[in-house]
Amino acid sequence: MRRMIVGVTSAALLPLLLTGTTGGSASADPAPDVKRVERAYGDGAVRLEARQGVDVTFRARRGDRVMLDVRMHRIYDKSPCWGTQALVDGRGRRTAPLDPISGTRVFKVRTTGRAVLSFRGRCASGKGHTPHAAWAQLTKVRTREVQRNARTSVREPRRGYVDIAYVRVAHDGRDTLTLRAPDGSVQEIRRGRVLVGNRVVWQVAVPAMSVEAGQRYVLDYPSDYNARLTSGQVVGMAVGESGYAESLQANEHRVALDDPALTLPAEPGREHILIYEATPEDRAYVIPVGLPSQQAHLDDAHLRWGTWRRYPGGPDDDNPSLQRTIVFSDREGADPQSQQVRVRRTVRVPDLVVGGAAVTFASADPGTRFVSTIPVSAADMVRLTASNASATGPWETDVPPVSVLCDRDCYQTGLTVRPEELVADGWIHRAKSHELLFYFEPNATGSVTLQLTDIP
Repeated sequence: MRRMIVGVTSAALLPLLLTGTTGGSASADPAPDVKRVERAYGDGAVRLEARQGVDVTFRARRGDRVMLDVRMHRIYDKSPCWGTQALVDGRGRRTAPLDPISGTRVFKVRTTGRAVLSFRGRCASGKGHTPHAAWAQLTKVRTREVQRNARTSVREPRRGYVDIAYVRVAHDGRDTLTLRAPDGSVQEIRRGRVLVGNRVVWQVAVPAMSVEAGQRYVLDYPSDYNARLTSGQVVGMAVGESGYAESLQANEHRVALDDPALTLPAEPGREHILIYEATPEDRAYVIPVGLPSQQAHLDDAHLRWGTWRRYPGGPDDDNPSLQRTIVFSDREGADPQSQQVRVRRTVRVPDLVVGGAAVTFASADPGTRFVSTIPVSAADMVRLTASNASATGPWETDVPPVSVLCDRDCYQTGLTVRPEELVADGWIHRAKSHELLFYFEPNATGSVTLQLTDIP
């Protein structure tokens, strides 16, 4: 039986190929004839006319991982192609869809001997747009597994090969895979390609990727592919140059709201996960301690603290009463200083009533945030005024649903006062309660009085 499998020829495989779909678009003109060629690993790409299919015959060994890398000719390096791809080996034919989102299927050859990779479809700048010529490259996928808290050498890729360093999603904890040059600097993903399971998909070139079981996404998938990662699943990145790949497990820290600052050591490539109990009413937030004012931003819209970065927080999938925030130091190792952080609770103060009493926002604890309800019974023009302001650093307010008048025929959202703008006018256009948010900069303390009045 083994000799019969090895002796399979491209002619014998042809009937299996002819059963495939064409994947072409509706057109008055027939698609060009399918191009049939022979290639070896490392050979050049095959040029295709618009809407032309291709069968690439090659010699393979059992266990080889291969794909047909189809991309538009001289337009995009990314692959905006739609259709069907297939592999025929001595054990039959397997097919898979091809599109720019779900990516290119990596097939595992099951028999030694001749095999055929095929493509039927079209490449265009957008689905339904005019088809363009394309290139089809026979590609051998070579993989290197990186164990947790270890590193593995990787080699510079060459034509017809893609080298992928990968990790297996662990059943416990979160791991970060980083590609590095021999000097430790961060590589870029080769042509933005990432391996998820048995598909190579396109993604922006990022220097590292973090994965954990239960995580809902790795890439910018649509909902059909936005499934949770599972333990044992393979996730990797295409290597851009010789060097090494490392995988580091994140350090977890259990903290409590308003605890003293926690010191996080800087280790390039290793993340820190802050885990804490919090309710929606707590409005928990994480701030850096000790950074210069220009690096310690007022709100959560800024995810960079100097050379440190932060991911937005979210609930723990296994325990909704727990929240998680992920922070990490510069992956290049710039300014390798430790960073102190605090997890804080937002303070609720009395309601700020239109035409009512003023409310004072005061704290001797740096970085305090406040929330106040604004009861609204009817749409109204209002003026927010700050007075008796005394603070050691920047502060700011925000009322997101309120439209703010600026220049002629102009408005923007958010009613904001700050040290350099103590008065703001706006339009409350819905008869429902609003909320005013008040931020002291992470290093700032002080006291500010606010009052909300009608504008006649």
